[in-house]
Amino acid sequence: MKQTFTYFVTILCLALFLFVPDVFAEKIQSFDVDIILDKKGNMEITETILYDFEQNQRRGIFREIPTGFRTDGNLGSLKIEFDTVLDEQGIGHLFVKESGWGIAKIRIGNPEVYLSGLQTLKGTPFVRQLFYKH
Repeated sequence: MKQTFTYFVTILCLALFLFVPDVFAEKIQSFDVDIILDKKGNMEITETILYDFEQNQRRGIFREIPTGFRTDGNLGSLKIEFDTVLDEQGIGHLFVKESGWGIAKIRIGNPEVYLSGLQTLKGTPFVRQLFYKH
């Protein structure tokens, strides 16, 4: 009886490890940022994201950019404008920006188009104003 139980457990463990369905994990392969700061305090930012959807079919990605901060006891916030999002061929992608205090949420992608595999997305958010609240 004990030997039968041992065989059963061994076969069950083998079945769990050998017949596992394919699992795909999306991941960011690289994230590069270039920042140009002018004398007025405006920042032009270029983000280049190499995103691997693997074999998943997705309509895009989400970006969250912190816009609120605290420094020396003062609250501050950034006003962010998002100009364009392009792929490696220079084709524009739709994006929607939603803002709340402390965070800007950007949905990048077309609801009509699925993306998969390795994708390069280049976004150019522009920080127009820096506010301090005392």
